[in-house]
Amino acid sequence: MLPVYWFSTGPASKSRLSMVRTFSSYARRATYVKVGITRTPEIRFGAHQRQWAEGHKWDKMVVIYQSLSWSSVCELENALILHARQSGWSHKLYNQVAGGGGRVPQYSGPYSLYVLVDCKEY
Repeated sequence: MLPVYWFSTGPASKSRLSMVRTFSSYARRATYVKVGITRTPEIRFGAHQRQWAEGHKWDKMVVIYQSLSWSSVCELENALILHARQSGWSHKLYNQVAGGGGRVPQYSGPYSLYVLVDCKEY
């Protein structure tokens, strides 16, 4: 299965509201969600899928934002995780830290912000 590419670009400050709305539309109906950053969505989705046993795999990866700026992608990841916690979706959120806490990449972007969704409705 391949990721779905439905993303915005541009400054994080101007994309934030749109990203929160997009994330919320998935989180409301999902059993679990995870927010992450990657340079290679196809490879990262495959890695996520290999981590889990059959019947417990993610149903979908949606790339919702892309930027050449590492700090912009981290800012939005943090904003989405904070939004999920403030919206009462902590029990659905599979992120263990606040976001933006990953290693600074050795390679330049573009960097993709993605949402993993575990929900049979999609």
